[in-house]
Amino acid sequence: MNELDYQEAYHTLETALKSNGLEWVTVQVAEHIRMGKTIQREIDTLTEDQAMNRYLSNEFQYQFRKGPRATFPAVVNYEPHERLELLINAIEMVVIDTAQIESEVIADFKSKWNNHLGIQFFADEPGLEPRSLTSEISKSRLENSSRLRELLDLLKKEVRE
Repeated sequence: MNELDYQEAYHTLETALKSNGLEWVTVQVAEHIRMGKTIQREIDTLTEDQAMNRYLSNEFQYQFRKGPRATFPAVVNYEPHERLELLINAIEMVVIDTAQIESEVIADFKSKWNNHLGIQFFADEPGLEPRSLTSEISKSRLENSSRLRELLDLLKKEVRE
């Protein structure tokens, strides 16, 4: 893949997230990218040698010599392939990991209560309908997220090559 391919893949994933109500993921990834990544940079230092100037009386001439190396943190921009990997990782956390958590919660509830029908989530804002999570919905999400994981793994493999 080249830089244009990375940007196109990033844009495609970003559009898919936005169209599925996950624009907040793209906003957080964009902010992370904007802040840059911190690396450790080694630099050469100079130390000052004070030597008496033999040609001028009572005056000192300052000379510099190479000193010890020092390590400092520095912020650099993410490369295009790194930006794409950040977005892929975010998708995995938000979509795939969430589907697995939902599945585990539903399985746990089913094991404790045989007549468990599902979970309802109520919004804090008035006027919004509650959302339901049933074992059928959870199973479907888990299957879809499994396929998504396969596709994202293929994309990650392409990025790393």
